Amino acid sequence: MSGIDQTFFEEEVRWDFLVEKKRKRVRAAELEMLEKLDGVCKKWGITSWVFYRPLLGTVRHKGFISWEVP
Repeated sequence: MSGIDQTFFEEEVRWDFLVEKKRKRVRAAELEMLEKLDGVCKKWGITSWVFYRPLLGTVRHKGFISWEVP
């Protein structure tokens, strides 16, 4: 999780929900895996989409949906 700013891992309250450090570490790992998958898809010319929950949270809440289980 080298590319993520360390402040990302601090606990915070989003939409009246406490997002704990442990959940932040899981989400950082998910982001890292998504970035690697995106890189592979681009390298091989594979079209990919992110839809449903991940996209909904990213667009509507400008990040992960806080109360969703990672």
